[in-house]
Amino acid sequence: MKTSGKHKLKFEKYLTLLEFKKTDLKYHKEEHTERKKIFHEDFSKFIASHGYAINNTKVQNNLVDVYEKKENVENPKLEKECNKMYKEIAKETHPDKNMHKDKSISEKTEKTFLEAKAAKEEHDWYTLYSQAIELGLDIPEVTEEQIAWIDSEVAKIDAVIQRIRNTFTWAYCEPDANKHSLLTTYCMTVCNKIE
Repeated sequence: MKTSGKHKLKFEKYLTLLEFKKTDLKYHKEEHTERKKIFHEDFSKFIASHGYAINNTKVQNNLVDVYEKKENVENPKLEKECNKMYKEIAKETHPDKNMHKDKSISEKTEKTFLEAKAAKEEHDWYTLYSQAIELGLDIPEVTEEQIAWIDSEVAKIDAVIQRIRNTFTWAYCEPDANKHSLLTTYCMTVCNKIE
């Protein structure tokens, strides 16, 4: 079945949105790392000056992996595409095939191979698709399953970004943050008063 121009445009729109969301997630992860440093430095000073100590049990009970993303739902058609793309990528990038090439080329192809292998294991259609394009390999025809997968992936990334933005560490570094209130609330969640 031939893909219509409208269908291709829809696919490109979703693909562009996914690329943007992946970049936005990368930004949020890096920013979150910086904000955690600031928050934890200030939090350490706060608990020391107010006579509190961290309670590891409370910390463990309140620990949430904000970066956790729901696993991809298996889709037999996409699985078949993923396997086919992975095999094609592996043919081009497998370390055994490239070991006699220049060191920088063999390192780059090995990195691509390892990323493709991880993408296959995680059912990450997008990474395999992107690598196939980069290597100039044949790519599958656009399907509704691909568009649905991309849409689902965008929603998962949005959920991770929202969880990051809902953390104490993120809120603490916002320009209008009530820092004392946030530190107090966090302390009540994870600390005990030193007797």
